[in-house]
Amino acid sequence: MTWTAPQLPTLDPTLAAELRRLIDAKAKPPGALGRLEELAVQLGVVQGRLDPRADETVVLLFAGDHGLTAEGVSAYPSEVTAAMVQLILDGRASVNALARAPDFG
Repeated sequence: MTWTAPQLPTLDPTLAAELRRLIDAKAKPPGALGRLEELAVQLGVVQGRLDPRADETVVLLFAGDHGLTAEGVSAYPSEVTAAMVQLILDGRASVNALARAPDFG
């Protein structure tokens, strides 16, 4: 018995540009969501649609105060770390809204 790989659909090369245009037209600076924007484009191209969907989302968030503020590297005092973590735990940060909205369209 031999195994044959399943046939993969052809990806529409124009879809990525249109998805990028739609994402950039949202009320935010272009590229402000970083890698998330790239993933939304990739998901839309793979799904072959301008309104990509994700049935389930998982957000892993890591925060730490590693002492760099004492070296003058950070633009913010270390108290900001604790305040941001508390906002996240309270469900009031931007990442909480992203976690509740698996619809990228």
